[in-house]
Amino acid sequence: MEGPVASTSALINGDSNKSAPKMIPVRLRTTTSQYKIPESQYLVPADWRRYQLSELINKVVGTDAPVPFDFIISDELLRTSLELYQQGKGLTEESVLDIEYVESTLPPQRLSAFQVDDWISDIDSSRPGYFLASSYSSQVHVYSSSAEKLVTLSGMTQSALSTCWLSNTTGNRYDYIAAGGMDRIGRVWRLDRSNIATTARDAFLLPLHTAPISSVRSAGPSANGDRRLLTAGWDGLVALWTLRDGQKEDDAEAIDTDPDNLARKKRRKQNGTSSAPIRKAPTHVFHSHKGAVTRAIFDRQDNNVAYSAGWDHTVKTWDLETGSEASSRSSDKVITDLDQMASKNLLVTGSTDRLVCFWDSREALSTISLTLSGHKSQVSSVRAHPISPLLVVSASFDSTMRIWDARSPKQALFTIQREAKPASADSKPVPGIGDKILSAAWDGQIIASGGEDKQIQLHRTNVNT
Repeated sequence: MEGPVASTSALINGDSNKSAPKMIPVRLRTTTSQYKIPESQYLVPADWRRYQLSELINKVVGTDAPVPFDFIISDELLRTSLELYQQGKGLTEESVLDIEYVESTLPPQRLSAFQVDDWISDIDSSRPGYFLASSYSSQVHVYSSSAEKLVTLSGMTQSALSTCWLSNTTGNRYDYIAAGGMDRIGRVWRLDRSNIATTARDAFLLPLHTAPISSVRSAGPSANGDRRLLTAGWDGLVALWTLRDGQKEDDAEAIDTDPDNLARKKRRKQNGTSSAPIRKAPTHVFHSHKGAVTRAIFDRQDNNVAYSAGWDHTVKTWDLETGSEASSRSSDKVITDLDQMASKNLLVTGSTDRLVCFWDSREALSTISLTLSGHKSQVSSVRAHPISPLLVVSASFDSTMRIWDARSPKQALFTIQREAKPASADSKPVPGIGDKILSAAWDGQIIASGGEDKQIQLHRTNVNT
């Protein structure tokens, strides 16, 4: 049976003799079982904000230590008093506010920044202890978590646009890194885990695309030890590649990257001493996109399912076993990036109309399920939290990153402003604020981002999952 709780202000303040404040009726609910309180209608003071509402929840639940909460009303985080919220929405004092509360996420903390040789096009922080970054200088760099450059991978002749670690196979001594870019050839390097700084060598070349490669992404570990990679490009193609440990030259043709070296290549091949990278052919090529593809990814839980998105305003699902398109969903803007949320059936995209959008992959003909608005310019990168099903970070040409909770689509949890570089020795202006952010990565704890300012900036997050 519903009924107002008598004097919640007395419950918090322990004093019922003060004159009664102006009160507002609210209903408080949560999906977190450990913090649920009776689902009744409460009368609370109109001047209450998050702090006092959190005190109420803690008092009713009886927590051992204070737990801060965020409060969501009609898809919007409460950032004022309840009275100011009502006034801003044109609600009467008698209007009952339906409020969802969630455990607060602490503000991100800036850790450090370090310089890279050129604009940063892509970052991968999925391998613990390392940051992998591709740059417009045509190089790919591996950094330690302490910002020490461990190795630079070269061989690309034009700007590198995307890079990733390939799945780590237990018991194998080697790590693999893939990259693609303006020179249209996918490349895979092999590094010995015992000393990645000195053991990098070309392993595979992936010739297929007739336009720049905009995306390289790998699948999770497979049962048979194969490594699977998706490439996508401005030519509208999405390609699946299968790379096998211990593959010999007679399994695929080895090629020399120097076109003037054909005679020497032939002699090496005949003598069986070639150390050139192995040329691979794709397992499947998908042709359905009608414009440049900006991202192609594997499903987190099923390596036989993939998703892609691009300039033709579509998000497509692929069946990798049959090599066929499973479904296609449409929007009205160019899609700039794509990721999958920790929630199995939810995809997230960024687009040129400044929106972050969610898509339900279970609905074959569905359009956008939810939009998050707040950026002032094109969204360049979206990265889902690896564990939390509702959190995502977006980066933008507006020089900010925003951390979102899908339960609050009208307002980001936090906005991270790009910080300026340290002043130079000659005191000339140095870019930083205002520079476009081109890529972000989130390993669950650290958000790494890079862009036009040639910096990788690191921010620590403290997320309740």
